[in-house]
Amino acid sequence: MDKRGEFLRMADEVAKDSEPDPWTAEPWPDWFQNVVLRLTRVFIPTLKREDLKKNRERFEGYGLAFVSQLVEEARKVDTTKFPENPVFEWLKSVVENIATVEAPKIQAALHAAIALPTAESAEVFAAFAKGLKKHTADFAIKRMADNQTAQICLFLIFARPSIEAKKVPTVTVLFEKFMKIKEAVPGQKEFFRNNADARRSLEQHFRKICTTDKVKLAGRGQPKRNKTKAVRTR
Repeated sequence: MDKRGEFLRMADEVAKDSEPDPWTAEPWPDWFQNVVLRLTRVFIPTLKREDLKKNRERFEGYGLAFVSQLVEEARKVDTTKFPENPVFEWLKSVVENIATVEAPKIQAALHAAIALPTAESAEVFAAFAKGLKKHTADFAIKRMADNQTAQICLFLIFARPSIEAKKVPTVTVLFEKFMKIKEAVPGQKEFFRNNADARRSLEQHFRKICTTDKVKLAGRGQPKRNKTKAVRTR
């Protein structure tokens, strides 16, 4: 494996657990690239679509800075105070994983970046330094709490296995799954029950993202045609 391939492999290991990752497994379909870029640009507005395909070093540099800050923030979180709800069990495990095992992976990826050719290495560390300076993780955490676009995109990323398995027929079904998670947050169910306009606006935004980013759903299929031939009458 060449030095660039080794760096990308090490960078991809960051934020993965020991299990196969069905959400970010490559190759990424076009709709998934669109959603990831949209989510990332909520936190890093200067990131360009070309960085995903033509400048992975810059993209990974931002990502390593982001996760390194998440490590610091995750170590401050008291997961025992999470709500007693199955929806939050996964989040709890993610926070605990970030707090304990991600730092060595980040160091390994940065070490691999040092071995890259000068121009490529410079891209990684310039983006890494910029991400740290801008406190992208802290900004992202705050944005995630109040930014509907970020919440929708994160949901779509984790819904990828179901979407690609053709288990979701329509945007309406996908939106209802999103709302079940959102309404599990204390106070949210009551809020949307009493604010129909807010729910309607959120659904319109959800549909717009799915349409613009070309999220491919299974569809309900066409009704079967009746093959019984009509009986002629004389």
